[in-house]
Amino acid sequence: MHVSNELFARKAAQYIGNIIDELPLGSIVELRTFGEYDRSKNVVSFSFMITRKMGQRPADVKEKVSLFIGNLPKLIKDGKLNLQEHTSIIGELKILSERLDKTRKTRIIILSDMLEYSAEANCYKLISTKNGKLPEALGILKNTNIIALGAGYGCKSSTENDRLKAMWSEWFKKTGAAEFRYLSDF
Repeated sequence: MHVSNELFARKAAQYIGNIIDELPLGSIVELRTFGEYDRSKNVVSFSFMITRKMGQRPADVKEKVSLFIGNLPKLIKDGKLNLQEHTSIIGELKILSERLDKTRKTRIIILSDMLEYSAEANCYKLISTKNGKLPEALGILKNTNIIALGAGYGCKSSTENDRLKAMWSEWFKKTGAAEFRYLSDF
């Protein structure tokens, strides 16, 4: 899993930190773990509102979020976070979409290889065929920008990576997402 890779974690922390630097006051930054659909396995959740107040300034929030993401490999190695066997990206996004204010611009950054492996879809099988498709999820992410960091990390060929990117691009388009960026390297 690439979230346990130190170089990936450092790069992801820096990438996300740069985005936090650009956020205006009043922005809300949430950090959540996900994997299997089981809520009891996804217990890490932080939320910060960027203000002028000490501890909530952009630099403070950046430091906290970057520290957590940069330390993912150590947290996993020390057994404080467990890598899960399945990944329910679609299920997590459905849950998240219920809380989104669709009138506000939202950015979701996903640290994942995007190889969904759940009751909803098995991307490992879907990328082995030419016309693999993810299930419908119409309109759930309107006015949302999605960035997938580490997408395609587990693909065994550029063909598989291209198919995975095409599947997710189509899926996010149908969700109403304003933008989808599939970043294998960043």
